[in-house]
Amino acid sequence: MSSVRITSRSSSGDGAMAISGLIVRGDKAIAQRLSTIAKRYDAGKHAALEAEAQIELTEMKARTPVDTWALHDSGRIEMAHSGNAAVAQFKFGGSGFTRPDGSPVDYALVVHEDLTVHHPRGQAKFISSVLNESRRSMPGRLAARLNVDKVAR
Repeated sequence: MSSVRITSRSSSGDGAMAISGLIVRGDKAIAQRLSTIAKRYDAGKHAALEAEAQIELTEMKARTPVDTWALHDSGRIEMAHSGNAAVAQFKFGGSGFTRPDGSPVDYALVVHEDLTVHHPRGQAKFISSVLNESRRSMPGRLAARLNVDKVAR
């Protein structure tokens, strides 16, 4: 005899984490099928996040202040995976940015945070402004990209 029990709990409002569980007893074929779906879902969520992150990075670069193009061109995504979590990290700057005395400086942080500087092209908060604007639409975009029906086939 087979049995499948799905449990879930989620809180509303601030987007707190949903907790869900799946218990399968009995039929080995059902368990194997669900395992396959879970693996496809894991692969799909990482690909979906990376694709959406690329869209965000393109907009961030469009807003990045430009002097020598070095900061603009340094923009990149680093994907991190930890257990079931996928994380897209947006990074700008890096080695090669120095003060006149040769000491290193986090140039990207200075340009991003300094609201007093006028930029003929681009703006301060070129990273956070994009993420703040996408905050509400991102979950739906990820869900559409993931396409749960396709994962279950």
